[in-house]
Amino acid sequence: LLGASPGASTAPSIMLNLLKKVFPNHLATAGWQAKIRKIVPTYGVMLNETPDVLAEHWASTADTLQLAIPSPTVGVAAGPRPAAMRVKPDRSPDLAL
Repeated sequence: LLGASPGASTAPSIMLNLLKKVFPNHLATAGWQAKIRKIVPTYGVMLNETPDVLAEHWASTADTLQLAIPSPTVGVAAGPRPAAMRVKPDRSPDLAL
C-alpha cells in the first residue's frame, strides 16, 4: 500500500476506508481482522490514546526502515505553541516597467 508517490501516505487510509464501505460484514469477522492486522498491526488502535503502543511501533518502523528518528517521548506534554504573527504583504511592484 505504500510507495514513493506524493499520495503514498494517504493510500493506506483510503484503502482501509474503502474496505469498510465495500466489505463491512467481512471486515467485522475475526478472519478479516487478523489479515488486516497482519498488514497494519495498529489497525483499530487509537495511537493518540496509547502512547506506549505508538512508541513501540514507531521504534519498530524506524528500525525496519533504518531511520535515525527517535521514538516520541511518552508522558511528556507538548510545549506551548509560538504566537501567530501577522505579516504585512509587500505591495511594491516586483517588476520594473
